[in-house]
Amino acid sequence: MIQSIPPLLAKETHDGAMATLATALPAHIVFLLRANQPLSSEAVNLVAKEMNNPKLLVRRAFCSVTGNAIWEYGDLESEASLAFVKATLPSLESNLKNVSVNPPIATSGSIEGYIPLAILLGRLSRSHEFGRYSMCLSASLDRST
Repeated sequence: MIQSIPPLLAKETHDGAMATLATALPAHIVFLLRANQPLSSEAVNLVAKEMNNPKLLVRRAFCSVTGNAIWEYGDLESEASLAFVKATLPSLESNLKNVSVNPPIATSGSIEGYIPLAILLGRLSRSHEFGRYSMCLSASLDRST
């Protein structure tokens, strides 16, 4: 599932199918993270890349997948979870900065900013590995706004 769903989700054009795929994927990611099984680098790189997709629906779907997986898993101390978060962190940071610099327009909203904010100030702030990172990011965002 981890190998198959991300490429399908990136190419999907039907909203219903996209929502179904985006809802199914986090449970499979969490399953592997709980077993401390690393996700394939191809799948993780695709997720991270598509989190910055210019198409709003694709970007939101991948941001939701990442956010739901990290939030649901919660324990960010295993090697597999650290690798997943480290791979997706630049995309989360990029989305947060884009939303903080560019005021959201009515049609797009700002969910791509709320997801990284919740993860960085919620789950990652409690992690020994990322606690200092989230504080530094918060300070840099304060200076940019």
